[in-house]
Amino acid sequence: MVNRSGIWAYSASVAGSRHLRRGVERQDRAFHRVEGDFAIAVVSDGAGSARNSALGATVTTTRATAAATWRMLDLAKSPTAADLEEVLRASVSGVRQSLEELSRQTGEPLQSYANTLLLAVQTDTLLGASQVGDGGMVISNDQGGFDCLTSPQRGEYANQTTFITSREWSENMDVKVVEAQPKYLAMFSDGLENLVIEGATQQPFFGFFNNVFQWLEGQSDPGRVEAELSGLLRSPRVTSKSDDDITLLLTIRR
Repeated sequence: MVNRSGIWAYSASVAGSRHLRRGVERQDRAFHRVEGDFAIAVVSDGAGSARNSALGATVTTTRATAAATWRMLDLAKSPTAADLEEVLRASVSGVRQSLEELSRQTGEPLQSYANTLLLAVQTDTLLGASQVGDGGMVISNDQGGFDCLTSPQRGEYANQTTFITSREWSENMDVKVVEAQPKYLAMFSDGLENLVIEGATQQPFFGFFNNVFQWLEGQSDPGRVEAELSGLLRSPRVTSKSDDDITLLLTIRR
């Protein structure tokens, strides 16, 4: 499929030091796809306390990508904002249904597959995003800065969040569609959240995103980009501040 969107996507996901010490597999997942004139990106963070969360995150990323792709291809025309919102809501609902079916087939509790979801769909005129749980999405703005696109869901207590397997997932889902063509989009799991979002203001750290995207402007080899992103996420300046799994997905319009 020819990339008519002009959007390029790259991702890296690494196991946190806490998981490595315990011999636990990485539970973060990321997936991206450019299909003709639109692009889809998904990040999922499996709950550390749920024994099947890595599989849950895998199902979430693959199912969300497939569902959003099918629905976008089914549209007979360029999507309106209402069309794109429906694509997002239906795709996330499809993820939930897939996890429920997996639970029925295996006999494992639905909550054992607990994971969060970040889903973004970009076209030539619109950007749509859906979020269930923590993590975040940041976009560039016309003033040369960066803005948060969606807001993480927090529970009543520290380190609590909503999962796609939670009873209240649909009520807490954040869906947003904007008429915009941001040059840059970043999506990240909560392992990176505290390093790139200012705690007091809940605004993106300009220095981090500006440096990462300025570096990305000069790159052309996807393999090298993703290898260097993995190196960044494993570097002491990151791992000294976070022992959780970390995922970073970047898109750029060229």
